[in-house]
Amino acid sequence: MAIDVNAEELLTFTQAARHPAFRTRNGSRPHVSKVYRAVLYGSKSVTGQTVKLENVRLPGGLHTSTEAIARFVARLNDDVEVDYRGPTASEAAVLAEAELDAAGI
Repeated sequence: MAIDVNAEELLTFTQAARHPAFRTRNGSRPHVSKVYRAVLYGSKSVTGQTVKLENVRLPGGLHTSTEAIARFVARLNDDVEVDYRGPTASEAAVLAEAELDAAGI
């Protein structure tokens, strides 16, 4: 999806760096280069895909929008429930037995 310059709230990259989505872990404001990296290289989503921040070139330079940042964060999270918990001991034992059975051991 592209940025609609008539309908979205445009931000310079310096202004975008002040957005809460780009805050560091300790809550401080990051350098503007973090926004440039999000545009140029993107970030890995929870599904492993690279997601880039949308931007538009205007006579005043590169801009993004508040809505584009919201879409960026939504695509990073992909609205997927990710279970970071590993298998329990009994689940691991069942998986191991299934693998051994499949290998014929």
